[in-house]
Amino acid sequence: YPSHQISVANGVFLQRGYTPGERFLRLAQHIYKGTVTDLDFERDSNGAATFINEWCTKATNGKIKEIVTENILRNTRMIVANALYFKAKWETTFSPYGTRQRPFYLDGEQEPAITVDTMATTGCFPYYNATAEYDVQIIGLPYEKGLSTMYIILPNGSNRQKIREKLASMEATHLNWLIERMVVKKGRVLLPKLNISNRIRLSSILQALGIRDLFDPARSNLTEIFNDKPKDPIIDSSHESEPIGLPNVQNRVDVSDTPKERPYTQKPTTIGPVRQETAQQPQNSQQGLSQGGPIATLPNNARREIFIDLTAHDCQLIENCHYPPDYDPAAHEISLANGIFVQRNIQLSDAYRNQSSVFYNS
Repeated sequence: YPSHQISVANGVFLQRGYTPGERFLRLAQHIYKGTVTDLDFERDSNGAATFINEWCTKATNGKIKEIVTENILRNTRMIVANALYFKAKWETTFSPYGTRQRPFYLDGEQEPAITVDTMATTGCFPYYNATAEYDVQIIGLPYEKGLSTMYIILPNGSNRQKIREKLASMEATHLNWLIERMVVKKGRVLLPKLNISNRIRLSSILQALGIRDLFDPARSNLTEIFNDKPKDPIIDSSHESEPIGLPNVQNRVDVSDTPKERPYTQKPTTIGPVRQETAQQPQNSQQGLSQGGPIATLPNNARREIFIDLTAHDCQLIENCHYPPDYDPAAHEISLANGIFVQRNIQLSDAYRNQSSVFYNS
């Protein structure tokens, strides 16, 4: 949709002289739709930084103009970059005539306010007053077509300290719990015009998510990027009777009949929050496999199988990819065609055409 744009760009930039293997190139281009480029970090770090930043600028329509600096590249051999661009129109727009200077409190109403340009609109919005549970209120501002929503959580008596406390105590489970209880109500929204930019050190965040070996020089192993002749994969048939483990995928879809309890805001000291709608494991090994090729599986309450033409070794490089031991790629071929045929002189809308093309490849 022209009024709802989401694009993702992935790029791998290698020091010139490091040649990636054909298998890595195929995975980067086929699975992640990424580009792989060699640059001279050592002798032309300024030119390499310019190239990567221009790539990011183009991918984000000029919103992010610098993703690396020259000094970072001098001792670098590989840069993995990801850029996400999102642009959409509000479902309930803010009238330009309603924008004016209004007071904004930087640290709660007990401190002096400043005046900033503040937008205003009136309409019906998803809302929930969670004062009794979390001492906050939440409102949703949907974008056009209803494909995305921006949620704003406002602590009661908000100030910087309260915001820090909520950021430290509330997680995705709490946010999902609040969203599920929202109801549409009519109201007036005042929102200051703002521009947010920040630099985040992702290494600590990725390690907290479980990606630790990559940052440990004694355990990191990136040879698969350059190795084109891997050893034949070993499939242990002695474990064929064991059920295949399923990932605990975080989502907001709950098809169970068991009502959820309100999640506690205090973080556990030893383990993370546990999903209440855990997936059941298959009864036998055949339930976890498909008659087709390698598949990636999700829990039963959000199950989806994606068939990809990969070798057994390439499947090992992708999380949640299951390769049936007896699978023969030459014996399996799947094709899907979608077509819409309309009486001549009947015009389809651009939105319908775009949806058919993007989602159904028709």
